[in-house]
Amino acid sequence: MATRANVDLARAIIKTYTVGTAATNGYCGKFSAENVVTNCGANEAADVVFLETAVTGAPVQCVLITSSAPVMVVVGTGGATAGDYLKTVSDGVTSVGTLGGGTTLKNVVGKALQTGVAADQIAMQIIAFASVSA
Repeated sequence: MATRANVDLARAIIKTYTVGTAATNGYCGKFSAENVVTNCGANEAADVVFLETAVTGAPVQCVLITSSAPVMVVVGTGGATAGDYLKTVSDGVTSVGTLGGGTTLKNVVGKALQTGVAADQIAMQIIAFASVSA
């Protein structure tokens, strides 16, 4: 067994969400709906780390996997869905769609923490990277 790590969560962003199907202490989790999290499967993108174990429908404390606090952004044409990666459009941000398998550049600016339609303001986790799609 590994030696217990010296952990300091003073600068961590800790939030309480509702459990979708499972939440296990120390596991990585993902948003499965707005304000709903569940354990990640193999090779899935993680959004949180669970600080406790909880059952379906219960509240669970999580550390957001992010380099900064979430920010409010305006949803543009196309809308945004909680858990989706976001890109810029002329009137805000919108869901990127499926990444990979092509040559069309997609500049991701973050991940939606809420669902919204054009002109709504939603919380976005800042995650900037470039990818491609078909």
